[in-house]
Amino acid sequence: MTLEDVSKLAGCSTATVSRVINGSSKVSPKTKKTVERAIRELNYQPSFAARMLRREATDTIGVIFPDLDFGFYTEVLKAINKRAAHNGYDLMVAFGYDPEGEMRLVRKYVQQKRVDSLIIMNLDLPARFIRSLNESKVPLVLLDRPEYGMNAISVCIDNEYGARQAMEHLIKTHGYKRIAIATGPADTYDSQVRLQACKQIAQELDLPKRNIFIWDGDFTEDSGYRLMRSQIESGNRLPDAIFALNDPMAIGILDGLRGADLRVPDDIAVIGFDDVSLAKHLNLSSVAVPFDKLGSLAVDAAVNAINEADGHTQKEYLVKTELIIRQTCGGVKELV
Repeated sequence: MTLEDVSKLAGCSTATVSRVINGSSKVSPKTKKTVERAIRELNYQPSFAARMLRREATDTIGVIFPDLDFGFYTEVLKAINKRAAHNGYDLMVAFGYDPEGEMRLVRKYVQQKRVDSLIIMNLDLPARFIRSLNESKVPLVLLDRPEYGMNAISVCIDNEYGARQAMEHLIKTHGYKRIAIATGPADTYDSQVRLQACKQIAQELDLPKRNIFIWDGDFTEDSGYRLMRSQIESGNRLPDAIFALNDPMAIGILDGLRGADLRVPDDIAVIGFDDVSLAKHLNLSSVAVPFDKLGSLAVDAAVNAINEADGHTQKEYLVKTELIIRQTCGGVKELV
C-alpha cells in the first residue's frame, strides 16, 4: 500500500495524509480521524527513510553507557528502553570502555546526526569536551552528572541526600561509633559526592575523624570482597559498620565476611547504595535509587528537547533516594 492509496480512501490529498503521519497540527480533528481510519484499514506502514528525510528526524534516541558491569546500569537502561518505546522512539545503545572511546562514540552520534537526542550515562568525559558540543543540534541529556552551565540537560541522583540517610541511620539510630566507607573510583562523580557528604554528616553528628575509615574500592563486587578480606587478614580491629557506596561492593563485603566467624549485623553492620534487585534477596540494607523514575526523566527530557513544544526545556532534574532498612544494618532500632 502507498501514500496515494491512503489519500484516495480518505478522500484527501497526499499532503494531508503526510501531515497526519508527521503529527502536524495543521489538520482538523475530523480529517485526522478519517486519515487514521484509512491507514488502519489499509495497514499502511510509512517509509521510515522517507519520513526521516522529510522531517530530518530518526525517531531514535541514542544512549551511551559505561561498560555494563553491575546492576545499576542495567536497571536504568531497562527503564530508558521502556519509556522510549512508550514515546514512540527506538534506542541506539552503545557502551564505552575508556574516555577516548567514549568521546569517539559521542562525536559519531552527534556529528552524523544518527539520533534525535543523546543520553550520556555517567561517562568520564572532560567538561571541555561536553562544552565543545554546545552548538550541536542534537540535544544532550547527561544522566547522573550535573551540567555545570553546559548546553545540556542533567538528570541526577540526589547523592548527598542518600548518603545522609545512610549515615544518620548508622550513627543516630544504631549508635555505631566506628564506620568504614567503601568508595568507588576517585574520579567518579557519584563516589566523590557520596564520600564528601558522608564526611560532612559525620562532622555534623560529632563523630571524630579518626573513627571514619576510607576504604578505596572501584564499585565492583570483587573490590568489596578484597577490601573485606584484607581488613580481616590484617588482624586490625574492624569497624562497627560499613557503608559501601554502591551495592556490588556491599555484596562483595558480605561475601568476604562469610567464614570469618563474624555475624552481620551483630558484629558488623553493612549498608549499600542503589538497591539493585539482588539486595532484597540478600536482606541488604541499601539507599534505593528509583531506576524507573531516573530512566523515565532522562527520556522525557530528551523528548521535550527534541520537540521544544513551549520553547523552554528544564535544565536540571534531581531524583530523591530512599533508605531501605533490612537485616544487614540491624533493622529499625531505637537507642535507649
